[in-house]
Amino acid sequence: MEEIYVGAYLEVLAQPFSYKSEEKICPECNASRSGFNFCAICGCEIQSMLIEKIRPAHLPGLLEIGDKYDEFIDALSQSEIKGPNGEIFLIGNCCFPENPDHFDMNFAEIPERTAFMQKEAFRENYREIINYLVGLIEKGHIISLQIKFGFLAQ
Repeated sequence: MEEIYVGAYLEVLAQPFSYKSEEKICPECNASRSGFNFCAICGCEIQSMLIEKIRPAHLPGLLEIGDKYDEFIDALSQSEIKGPNGEIFLIGNCCFPENPDHFDMNFAEIPERTAFMQKEAFRENYREIINYLVGLIEKGHIISLQIKFGFLAQ
């Protein structure tokens, strides 16, 4: 049975990360040939080349941009799921007011006041990291971020 998180969270849509990776490649065939000195297809000598790759955005990478990894990495957790447009969901690592201990598996009502209070508590508890992430919007690394309240499958 999968876990369901109920509460306030931060939805972040960020630019993917590009990075360079060294790979062993045949210059003639353009095929990856790690572990060999010569290409089995054409006989050319294998060369090391830097290849640019793209990786989806993730919390540790966003924190490393401003050297904030050690300061903020334990504050929020990244949900395993991603949104339909690649959004990442960041969950707080502390308790919030009026968080129900459990829900009836068939029905649960969450008062609007609870959602509002949890979003405000999230904003206050994570003010520093939210301000840091807002700064990444201005630098073009993050497209959007929103504090939301809802259900996330873990």
